[in-house]
Amino acid sequence: MTESDPSGQEPQETAPGPGTVRLEDQLCFALYAATNAVTRAYRPDLMALGLTYPQYLMMMVLWQYGRATPSEIARRLGLGLNAVTPVADQLVASGFASRSRSTEDRRKVVIELTPKGAEVERHAARVQQGVVCRTGLSPERFAALREALHALTDEMTGLPGSDTPRRGGAAAERPGMTVPQGASKGRTRSMTEKIEDIAAAAPYDTGDDSLYSRLGGLYGISAAVDNLVDRLYVNQFGNANPKVAEFHEQQGHAGFKFLVTAWSIQETGGPAIYRGRDMRASHAHLNVTAREFDMVRTEIKTSLYQLNVPEREFDEFMAIIDSYEDMVVGG
Repeated sequence: MTESDPSGQEPQETAPGPGTVRLEDQLCFALYAATNAVTRAYRPDLMALGLTYPQYLMMMVLWQYGRATPSEIARRLGLGLNAVTPVADQLVASGFASRSRSTEDRRKVVIELTPKGAEVERHAARVQQGVVCRTGLSPERFAALREALHALTDEMTGLPGSDTPRRGGAAAERPGMTVPQGASKGRTRSMTEKIEDIAAAAPYDTGDDSLYSRLGGLYGISAAVDNLVDRLYVNQFGNANPKVAEFHEQQGHAGFKFLVTAWSIQETGGPAIYRGRDMRASHAHLNVTAREFDMVRTEIKTSLYQLNVPEREFDEFMAIIDSYEDMVVGG
């Protein structure tokens, strides 16, 4: 019984007609329902191991490779970096993984499997086998379904406008399909790829002690901006400003990430690639208040914390941000 139908009778289905949409006919709903069912099947046994399902996915990457950067994990799982960081934090806090600077490149953060995490793998294998048995599929049908879903994922992530990486972190090639090196067939080029074009002559690391180099150059800064902008666009306090909300509605994430990344590269001592307006001109129409500036400052700090930016670099970057407050607030 529902509020809309106090009689308790089953709702009557309307007659199908041209342009009608039926739930049971939708591939998206079938995939959604199947995903929820499989995830629920995992949940009790994973909880006994101290893992959530997102943590289990990340652990599978670590079990396979032993160690990986957050960006590599994001590519393997087809997620944004901002979705990977909190899960990695949870695994580190649980002792299943550790976080450290790469010995080969101190600018990179590495998530590494711990002995405690390695020990869990054999228990997780039994959990996985139990879920496979519950599907009732023969090995042949199970393999065929898995490959069909992989193929579907490859096709859908190759659609224009999709920034989701193909399986394995690169464009997946199949017989009869040729994908140019460095690009995904039919996919809108990512914000980082566009910046790479502009900064093609600029090295990843300037080789000096600039803040740009110490933040990891182009890739380190673009990862932080990717993390930051995704949260700014959904921040309720920031969107309470109608001018900011209008900007977010009219301007997509990708272009704004492009500008903020280019600005950050230039401000931290990297290549002079920013081509936007100055801070006063670009914010004059937004009527930004001091409280709104503080909100953005807090979100920037959160991004730097989540990416494990060292204290020295953290303080230097925040000093740059604070130096622009008078230009941004009040237009």
